[in-house]
This record gives sequence, structure tokens and C-alpha cells, in this order.
Amino acid sequence: MIKRRIFIAAALVILAIFLVLYQFGQLRSTTLGSLFDDDVTYVSLRFDDGWKSQLNAHEALKKYGLTGSIYIISGFMGDEGYMDWSDVETVSETMEIGGHTVSHADLRNLETMQDYEDEIGDDYRTLVDKGFDVRTFVYPYGNYSAVAIQVIKKYYICASTQDVGVNTQNTDLFLLRDFTIRSFNSIEDMERKILPGTWTILTFHDVGEPHADANSAVKSNAVSVSFFDDILKWLKASDIQVITVAEGCELLMKVQGK
Repeated sequence: MIKRRIFIAAALVILAIFLVLYQFGQLRSTTLGSLFDDDVTYVSLRFDDGWKSQLNAHEALKKYGLTGSIYIISGFMGDEGYMDWSDVETVSETMEIGGHTVSHADLRNLETMQDYEDEIGDDYRTLVDKGFDVRTFVYPYGNYSAVAIQVIKKYYICASTQDVGVNTQNTDLFLLRDFTIRSFNSIEDMERKILPGTWTILTFHDVGEPHADANSAVKSNAVSVSFFDDILKWLKASDIQVITVAEGCELLMKVQGK
């Protein structure tokens, strides 16, 4: 009995170590399963909120011939620190445009179904009315609920959380995982996070200096233009295929037979 308890305790410790190492990108393993039969490693560059500084990301993507996905808070465009609609048109040259609600509402806390429609459906319709082909969504703060997912499925083919991890053939299309990249991260961090044969979404906020009145949370999410340039240079030189989130969702739908 004592030996059995020791064995179980040891197994639980090993599992806990594995999960911690995986979460912080210290494991590079294919045991989770490859996403695609050809074992290609895919990365998507995701930009949340529509900050003015993300125009810098657009210029860098254009420089390296790469693409991204940007998620617009439609009710904030033109506000302090945010793009205006002409800026969104500009970045659409290198990025797919996606939904992120009208007011960055926490989708766990809305009271009625109409509230969800007002945030998700109105946001979608605004983007479509502006002429954008909108197919994918990001949950504000990474927070989601069953009701939110139900409404999102009416408008989008997939949705991304802030749950940490890579995406494989078993990933729920409406619970995509990502890694948020911040100023203290390094290229080596990304090398550890991106597992061969999977699809990794790297999330960015400000690329360059945040606006003058930005709070501490916004500032902590900023990366420098030079660091972002280094990331693109590394991706361009590596054996990694950069795709939009919509393209990743289409590939995932294919392997799941949807």
C-alpha cells in the first residue's frame, strides 16, 4: 500500500512538472500530436484592440512580406491611442481584420442575449459594412462563456482565447490558444513556445510606444519596434510558415473534417 501511494505521488509530481514546463514554453515535444500531415510548423501574428502603434507592425509586415490578423474594437476607433477607420483600411493591406466586440466587453458578465448581440453582432456588422471580409474573433481579456460562443458561431468560423498553448488537431475552433508576447520576452522564448508540427498564435498589443495616457497594464503589453522587427526577421529565416488566423482555422477545419 505504501509503495502504491509513493508511485501515485511520484506520477502526480511528474505530471505537474510537465504541465508547468509546457505552459512556460520549456518543452519542445511532438507528443501532443502534429496538426498537419506534412508536419509543417505554422505561426499566426495576432494584434489585439486596434492600437495606433500597430501601424508600425503593418509597416514591418510589409517590409518582410508577411501577414497578420488584427482585432478591432469597433466602438473605439478614432479614440485616443486607437486607429481611425482610414488606419484600419491601411493595415488591411497586410492583415486580416477580425472582430473584438464594440466596447471590449467582458463576455462572461453580460446580462441578456440582446447584450451579446449588441456587442458581437453589431461589431461584426460594422466591420462588414466597412468592406472587410471578417471571419475570426478574439475574446476581450480572453474571457468567454457558453452564451458568447453560441452568438459568435452565428458570425465567425473560429475564436481565440488567451489560454496559453499551441493548437493541434484536437483544438476546439472556438477555444484557440495563444502566447502573448511582451517587452520582457526574447526570441529564445518563442523558439521554446513554438512546437514543431503545430500552429502557434503569437499575440501583440502596442508595437512601439503606447499613447501618453496609457495605464500600466497597457504599457506592460508593449513591445518595441526593433524587437518586433527581430521577430519577423527570425520568422523569415526559419522553417516556419506564417499564416493568418483565418487560414489556420481553415486548415484546422480541414483536419477535423468540418
